[in-house]
Amino acid sequence: MIITHIDRNHKETDITKIVQDYKWAGSIREVSRKLEITVVQSPHDPYFPKVAFRNGEMLRLSDDNKNELYQGYIRSIEKSDQGKSFKLASSDGTIYLTKSEIAKTFSKMKAEDIVKSICTELGVSFGTSPNTSTKHTFAHSGSAYDAILDTFKRLKNTTKKIYMIRMSKGKLNMIEKGSTVAKRLNTSVEHISESVYQQDIEDAVTSVIIVDDKGNRIGEVKDSENIRLFGMTQKIYRKEKDQNANTVAKNMLTGERQKATINMIGGKNTYDVIAGNAVLIKDTHTGLVGVFFIDADTHTFQDGFHSISLELAFENTLEEAGG
Repeated sequence: MIITHIDRNHKETDITKIVQDYKWAGSIREVSRKLEITVVQSPHDPYFPKVAFRNGEMLRLSDDNKNELYQGYIRSIEKSDQGKSFKLASSDGTIYLTKSEIAKTFSKMKAEDIVKSICTELGVSFGTSPNTSTKHTFAHSGSAYDAILDTFKRLKNTTKKIYMIRMSKGKLNMIEKGSTVAKRLNTSVEHISESVYQQDIEDAVTSVIIVDDKGNRIGEVKDSENIRLFGMTQKIYRKEKDQNANTVAKNMLTGERQKATINMIGGKNTYDVIAGNAVLIKDTHTGLVGVFFIDADTHTFQDGFHSISLELAFENTLEEAGG
């Protein structure tokens, strides 16, 4: 793996040899992928490489063939007067969507055009997206990323497809979540060191009351079987102008959720095992066999060893705005 520092004058320096260890991680909940590195320093050795790091400068992570896996901006520098090393934390360009607010009205715009317009306003380069065709109209004041989530929620209600954003080579792409399956089949015999399987009903919603813009009850959808099994957990849905209220309410119903965490050995063929993709698992110990959605991943590189920790979901879900 190759780690490169890019300063404000666009000077690129290979810092791989002075990086002690690093973590490359992402989550569908946190949006931005992150790279955290520990840099070795030797202030009194005149022959030791010295690189000045400043917040806002860039770090790039590439594989041994110089294929870029990540580029992000240094957001934090942690030093100690006693330490022989210091830490740098960086986030990719989606951080500017989560840290910024907008006030915009979107009128009869496709999802990809909404995302592109938000990127343009905030100076984030836009890459590729599918053609979604459905047009949306709504006003938003608040987090720029929540506006994108709102768009994807509306899209899900009409197309049943779930979308997310991901940075690649400095450009923001809109992709269908879970559509890419990581190449390697991960087995308990060869790769998996630890796995935990969990079932819970913490987020179960078994009934949804539909109300109009004045709060009057105009409908209800419920899952009678899940009410019998898990009890009544009720939510309110306020009807939106351009949405089919029954369809939206039905999509809000949830039952028992299944989750799993996996620790496994990494390798050169596992750089696509990242949040938003799917992964093939064959774990005879817990009975986890099949394709699972990656909700979060942490790739740790230390002492020449690459390990991966994953949070897996059995269902492809969309993060809620404000979550």
